[in-house]
Amino acid sequence: MKSQSLPVVIQSVVARENNGDYEFLLLKRSEKKGGFWNSVNGTLEINESVFECRERELYEEAGIKETISWTDELIRFNFTYDDYTFSTVAYGVVVPANTEVVLNEEHTEYKWLSADGAIELLKFKEDKEAIISLLEIIKK
Repeated sequence: MKSQSLPVVIQSVVARENNGDYEFLLLKRSEKKGGFWNSVNGTLEINESVFECRERELYEEAGIKETISWTDELIRFNFTYDDYTFSTVAYGVVVPANTEVVLNEEHTEYKWLSADGAIELLKFKEDKEAIISLLEIIKK
């Protein structure tokens, strides 16, 4: 039985250090799911904490289990999809430099990019703002 989800999307903006700079993980959604680039996203399930959701989705969408640190909330925004309004809460996560990505069926490819490269590929303004927010935090 498929679990029920709430109209809340938890976004995990993934970064890793590479030679003193940071790279950000973007996933390309399948054409059926829109065909655009974004960060790890997933809907919060009933009886699931935000912390459980972000870890579950990070593993389900990118095969990543090991993390170094998570940030507090980066940004919060609403969007409408298929006549439903969702609230999105974005968090940042830093992973080890040697992290391997294993995609699920929702995505067709992935890229590790500089902040500028990620911002250029992202479709939505709020996703770009989340990258900028995470970079400001991890550069401190």
